[in-house]
Amino acid sequence: METSSPGCKKAAHVPSHTPPPATLLSSVTEEQAKDMSSATSGGAAVLGGLEDDKDRIVVEIMQMYSRQQEKLNSTLHKQLQLEMELEAMRGGEAARLRELSAEQRELRSELEAVHSEQARQLSQARQEQLELETRLEQLRQQACACEPGAQRQQEAHYTAQVRAVRTNHSDGPSYQQRANAAH
Repeated sequence: METSSPGCKKAAHVPSHTPPPATLLSSVTEEQAKDMSSATSGGAAVLGGLEDDKDRIVVEIMQMYSRQQEKLNSTLHKQLQLEMELEAMRGGEAARLRELSAEQRELRSELEAVHSEQARQLSQARQEQLELETRLEQLRQQACACEPGAQRQQEAHYTAQVRAVRTNHSDGPSYQQRANAAH
């Protein structure tokens, strides 16, 4: 970069009113050209070195950028895979929850059917029990009303059995002996 200050311009400024001699001008110009070419070649070397450094830095920056892009792409790819796996798991979870809900509804339905059947059977058993209790009460009332005649009939029956046993006892083996022989 060139820096220009007022002092530098004054030193480089040659007054135009007195031109220098031609021989002096040509020698000064040759020397300045040599100095300029050597300065330019040295400056070019310095500038070339700076350009090389700049190019190398740019290449390094581009390589670093490329590596970062690769890492970023890899990370984004992994994130996408994980998101897809998560979605699949959520989808599987949702499907599993739907299956479990359906099973739960079926089990509730079966349980309600079992409870309903048990309630029906219990109701039926209670109804039968009531009918039997009613019938038993009716039979008791009938037995009470018929009891004097039934008792006489039973006495007559027992008396007949006792006579038969006595008659058989004197004629043959006893009732007890016949019962033992039968067994």
